[in-house]
Amino acid sequence: MQSRRDWLLALGLASLFAFTGLGNHPLRASDEPRVAGIAWEAQHTGNWLVPHLGGRPFLEHPPLYYAASGACMALLGASDAVARLPSAIASLLTLLLVFSLGRRLADRSAGFAALLVLIGVGGFFRYSHRALVDPMLMLFATLGVYACVRAIWPSSGGGGRTGDGALSSGWLLGVYLAAALAYWVKGFVGVAVVGGPIAIDVLIARRWRALLSPAHWVGLPLLIAACAAWPLLLRERGGEAAYQEFMLANGLYRVIPSAAEGAYHGGHQHAFLYYLP
Repeated sequence: MQSRRDWLLALGLASLFAFTGLGNHPLRASDEPRVAGIAWEAQHTGNWLVPHLGGRPFLEHPPLYYAASGACMALLGASDAVARLPSAIASLLTLLLVFSLGRRLADRSAGFAALLVLIGVGGFFRYSHRALVDPMLMLFATLGVYACVRAIWPSSGGGGRTGDGALSSGWLLGVYLAAALAYWVKGFVGVAVVGGPIAIDVLIARRWRALLSPAHWVGLPLLIAACAAWPLLLRERGGEAAYQEFMLANGLYRVIPSAAEGAYHGGHQHAFLYYLP
């Protein structure tokens, strides 16, 4: 009963934070109108797989966030608040994952401390209340960490143990699922955001059982298949030009602009390394 009350209180706090102020200001800057416009076109045209803006393909990111936002508009109507709803839901679920992580790795009180600390982070508040793909990427990155913790410490109170005991293969596969979803939100960088910190932790902490688990033989092919699925669908639905636009102009040339000077013409004003920190 105490655990249930804790979860209800955490859900109430997270909901109050996530859904307050979604519609009390218009869409701002260039990002929000662009993302909301892509989502509106998805639900208006029924083309859920190839994002479009102003009738032309906009292929900077895969379609998951735009499809989610478009589905909200189809169900609830188009408005500023509805355009931000997927970000709000993502921030709500992120808070609950962090709450659960605090309880699992430390104790009951740490869950509320972690949740309140995250609410107090200015960047978290700012971006979780905007129509952007990043809050959903944040959710899946947190989900990857959560799945990794559950895999290494199947029982609560993991603390600082090395994780050389029991290992949950099912939760380890959850890391791959989180990486696949992150890819469908923001492309290849989503896989790096999920897998990079986890891989560093596994190597530094020498969690060899996690590194050598047979679950990787299942998870890695599934992740590769998930990452290959959208480019293949994009080539089928949008043609070779659209495929090249995503893979090269918004992929390779985004990271390595010297590979083809001037080929990148996406939504970022600065080079890739500007955003890396």
